[in-house]
Parts: sequence; C-alpha cells; structure tokens
Amino acid sequence: MFTSSQYLPKALRFGAVRSCAQRMSEVAGLPLAYAEAISLTRYTRGQQYHFHVDSAYPHLPRYGQRHLTAIAYLSDTPDGGETVFPLSGSRWSNASVPGAYPHTLGHACAAGAGTVRVAPHTGSCVVFRNHHSASANTTPILDRCSLHAACPVLEGEKWIAQLWLHREPWQDDSDGTFW
Repeated sequence: MFTSSQYLPKALRFGAVRSCAQRMSEVAGLPLAYAEAISLTRYTRGQQYHFHVDSAYPHLPRYGQRHLTAIAYLSDTPDGGETVFPLSGSRWSNASVPGAYPHTLGHACAAGAGTVRVAPHTGSCVVFRNHHSASANTTPILDRCSLHAACPVLEGEKWIAQLWLHREPWQDDSDGTFW
C-alpha cells in the first residue's frame, strides 16, 4: 500500500491548494462546491494501491456517492506508478462485479496487458466517472469500468492530488476523520 496520504478538509483556504482543486473541478466539469476535501498522496519506490472503486460506500447517503474522481499528477515518475483501469476497453468491462477481474495487479501493470494506463506526468489530470448516469431520484449505478489501481513505483516518487466530486454541493462537517 502507500505510506503517506492525507485528507485535507481545511486546505482550500490556502491559495495554491485551492488553485489546484479549482482547476481539477473545472477539468471534471463540476463546481468546486461539489467536491470533498482534496487528498494528497505520496508513493515511494515499491508502493502501490490495489484494485478498488472510489464510490458505492454504504455509509454515504444516495446524494453523497462520489460521482466523479479527478487525479492530478504532481510529479514525474521515471518508472512505474501508472494508474490502471483493467476493465476499461477490455473484454472484462461487462463483468458482473469488480472482483470478477481474473488477473493480478502485476498483470494489469505489465506492458501490453490491454488495460487503460495513465502514466504520472507533472500537470496531467485524469477524470473518470464512478457511476452511470442516473436520475436524481434513483440510486446511482456503479460503473464497473471505474475499477482502478496504482501500479508500483519502480523509480523515484509519485505525488498525486485526488478530488472526489458529487452530484450536488458537498457538506463536510467532519474533523477530517472521514475514513
């Protein structure tokens, strides 16, 4: 896994962090008011994050599900550290559950594995939806193609900022201990 990740509920009061989050929300096409607090993560050599989805948590109400995820890459990583989406563009995209993907993280991270891969380059950003479009009165349907992972960093470090956006304004009254 990773060693350094911080959910920063009060960080938007700082100009540089707010500017980064604002740009990420613009790229995602939703107002910053719809976003949770920005999260910063650092990966060092050998660190990775296994397959997961960013939404469908039962403790969040229907309106609180994470509709979009934006990941901004804050550093160049010489080797490794790609974000992979093993179900996107593959024959596994219609799997009934994310866990149905039959391969390991190592397989998904290997060159030519046939998965969508995003290499970490400073200033780049990837945005993906976590749900299929649904009306405001229905429970969002998880988009299985949002299953993703962070490949191991093989050389250097990887720094990312993550912003999770909802379908309406997000009210975070927590003390930063969301998880």
